[in-house]
Amino acid sequence: MRISGVLSFAGWALLTAVIPLALAASARPVEEARFGGPEMSWWIAVAAVLPAAVAAARARRERDAPKAIGTGLAVAALYVAATVAVYAFVFPMEAHPIDLPVLLSAVTAPAGAVAGHFIGRKAEERRGAGEQQRAEARGTSEEQRTSEEQRTSEEQRTSEEQRTSEAGRTSAQRSEPRPAKTVLTAAGVALFGALLMPGTLADAAQFSTVDQTGPEPHANQPAVFDVPAAGRYTLVGDGDPPPDPGCRLVRPGAPDVPAVPLTIQPEEAGYDATPGETTIADLDVPAAGIYTLTCSSPGDTDYRVTPVRSISPVADSLMRWPLPLLMLVGALPGLALLAATARRRLPGAPVLSQRGASRVK
Repeated sequence: MRISGVLSFAGWALLTAVIPLALAASARPVEEARFGGPEMSWWIAVAAVLPAAVAAARARRERDAPKAIGTGLAVAALYVAATVAVYAFVFPMEAHPIDLPVLLSAVTAPAGAVAGHFIGRKAEERRGAGEQQRAEARGTSEEQRTSEEQRTSEEQRTSEEQRTSEAGRTSAQRSEPRPAKTVLTAAGVALFGALLMPGTLADAAQFSTVDQTGPEPHANQPAVFDVPAAGRYTLVGDGDPPPDPGCRLVRPGAPDVPAVPLTIQPEEAGYDATPGETTIADLDVPAAGIYTLTCSSPGDTDYRVTPVRSISPVADSLMRWPLPLLMLVGALPGLALLAATARRRLPGAPVLSQRGASRVK
């Protein structure tokens, strides 16, 4: 794993999730915030430049420009397809579903791949010129070592293996960033990924299409609900409720039904005089009946029980994962780069770059 690949993925996440969703969410408390949600199709089309350019630049050793550009296009197509799938099936955008503007990535991605290829090739040519100058300066010492190595066939074979290993390590050191720089970059990506993951998921859920399934509980009077059937229901609060108000459904002669708070609690903007509302918790009711809703820390909020709310099976599951697990998922790209860097630094670990590997062959 290379630092360029991790940074490309992090940049893609910023451009197609973190930034557009945060900008749309910052429109609150504008009443039409939800209708003015992010135009994800345009963001994806513009962002397609990034993975195409990075992938084509990393394929700069390909003398055949179409192959390098094709690599960039393939990587960009994978990024675009995966992101479109997320916003179509995992967090389906309600205000602005993925639409025709995403096809503009067929224009932006080739432009990025061409630019990335030529930039990478120029950088490789400059690096090659510097290596040639250093090789000429070492010419005399190399000839002396070669003559000494030819004394016996065994010594020659051993020396050849050493030179190959040294050449590979030297090439890898030149082509890869210094370990300290890579470690700092990976740690930064891991930290920001962990911190941004929960909020980004909450913003994505906020602008997603929400379906209600199941029977509708009837409110006989404030805080008293006639639950028509056993099953899962959703606790919803108006305004700005606390994350865990300590609510439960109480019924004489039956165990209390505690409200289990969601890790990600999506909000929905209010319209006109209607206050916004927040999906707070799950209520798994074992039997039908009349229940009273009590809360130990209600705050200045009105609560009600609704049919279970759902975005998609994947999104519903993510919203219930423990917070440390969500943060770990956000940190995975940076942690993967840290692990790859540590593995290369271990004694006896292979450190050959593509150029070093070609010499061994």
